Amino acid sequence: MSAELWSYLYVIGAAQGVLLAVALWGRAGHGHSYRILAAWVAILSVHLIVLVLHLRAPLVDPWVLRAYGLARFLPFIYAAFFYVYVHALIHRRKLRLSDWLHALPLVAIVSVNLELVLLPTDSLRALLAFGELPTGFEPWRFRLIDPAMFTCATVYLIAAIRLIVQFRRRVAQQRADADRQGLRWLLVMAGWQLVIWAVALAQAKLAIPGINHWAIYGTVSVWVFVLGYMSLAKAEPLELADVAASRNTDGDHEAGARRQATSGTATETALIESGGKISTAPSAATAVDISSDVEPQIKSAGNAAAPLSSQTANDPGRYGDVLQRLDALMQQDELFRRPALTIAMLAKRSGYPQYLVSEAINRERGGNFYEYVNGWRVEAAKQIIDAAEGHRTLLDIAYDVGFTAKSTFNQAFKRFAGMTPSAYRKAGAAATRTPQG
Repeated sequence: MSAELWSYLYVIGAAQGVLLAVALWGRAGHGHSYRILAAWVAILSVHLIVLVLHLRAPLVDPWVLRAYGLARFLPFIYAAFFYVYVHALIHRRKLRLSDWLHALPLVAIVSVNLELVLLPTDSLRALLAFGELPTGFEPWRFRLIDPAMFTCATVYLIAAIRLIVQFRRRVAQQRADADRQGLRWLLVMAGWQLVIWAVALAQAKLAIPGINHWAIYGTVSVWVFVLGYMSLAKAEPLELADVAASRNTDGDHEAGARRQATSGTATETALIESGGKISTAPSAATAVDISSDVEPQIKSAGNAAAPLSSQTANDPGRYGDVLQRLDALMQQDELFRRPALTIAMLAKRSGYPQYLVSEAINRERGGNFYEYVNGWRVEAAKQIIDAAEGHRTLLDIAYDVGFTAKSTFNQAFKRFAGMTPSAYRKAGAAATRTPQG
C-alpha cells in the first residue's frame, strides 16, 4: 500500500476522530467518562494528522519532524487512557488527581530520552531516518522504548478487561437485563486494541510482508470508526450508576438485616407452620409494592413490621425457604417478564433482604440472578411455543417473556433447553405431524 493511500486513510480516521471528540465532549449529563474518552480520541486524531504531514513531506519540515519524533511516545498513554475511561464509566465518578499518575510511564520514558527529544533538527533527522544516535548517548535508553511500551499496554489492557469482567459479574448478580447493561461493547473495544498491539508487535519482531509501521496506524484509523459507534450508540452510564449504588449499599442492607434479626426489642417474627418446619418466609398476605423506589414496609397479618428472625438470617439451611418464596413469585406473578427486573426489586417483593436472596439463588441453583431469571423466561417461552402459537415470531416471544435482545434469547434458550428456539419449534412441529400409535 502506497504512502498516499495510507495518508488518505489517516485523514479519514483523523476527521472521524475530531467529530467524535466534539460529540463526546458535548454529551452533558452522561458523566465525566465521556470527557476522558473525548480527550483520548482527540490525541489519537492529532497523532494521525502528524503522520499525514510526515507522509506528505517526510523529514523535511522541522516542525513536522519534531512533532513526528514526539508522537513516537504517545502510545505510552493510550492503554492507560482506556483503563481510566473504563474505571470512570463503571464507577460514575469524576477525574481525580490520582488518575494523572497514569501518565507517569510517559513522563518517565520521555525523561530518560530527553536528550533525543531536544536534539537539533539535523541530528533528529538522522535518528529518525537511519537510527543514528548522537555521540555519547547510551543505546539502552533508546532501546528501552519498545519493551516499556508493550509492557505498559499489556498491564493496562489486562487491568481494564479485569474491571469489565468483574462489573459484568456484578450486573449478572443484580439485574435481569444484564445483556443490555453488561458493557460487552467495552470488551470489543479492548479486543480491537489487542489487535492493534499484536500488529505492532509483529512489526517490531517479525518480518511479515505488509506489516509495517504504517499498517499499525491504519488499524488505528479503522478502530476509530468502531470506537465512534461503540461509545455513542452503546454507552449507558445512567444505568451503571444504579448498579454501583446497589453494590455500595449491599453491606448496609446486610448489616441492618442482621441488627434487626438480633434486636431484643424487635417485633416478634410471623412464623408459618408448614410440614412440621418453621418458615420465616412472608405469608401470602404480605403486600409489597415492587415499583416503589422507597424501602417497602412489609406488613404481617397483625399490621406490624415483620423483621427477619436470627435463624433465617444466619442459618444456610433456610435458603430453601427463601428460594421457595422466590419461585412462587416468579410462577404466580411472572415477575421474570419485566425486562429491567433487579434483585433489589425481587428482594422487596419477597420480604427478604437482598443479600439473602442473592445467596439463596447462588447456593441453591448454582448460578447468578441473571441466569435464574432467564431460566424462568426460557420455560415460559417453551410453553408458548408448545402451545402451537405459530403466528407469533420468536422475537415477539422473546420480548414477551422479558428478553431484550434476540441474541440473548437464543443463547439462554440453548443453554437451558439444549437447542435453539427455532430448532425447538421445528422439533415440536415434527412431533405434531408424526402419526400416533
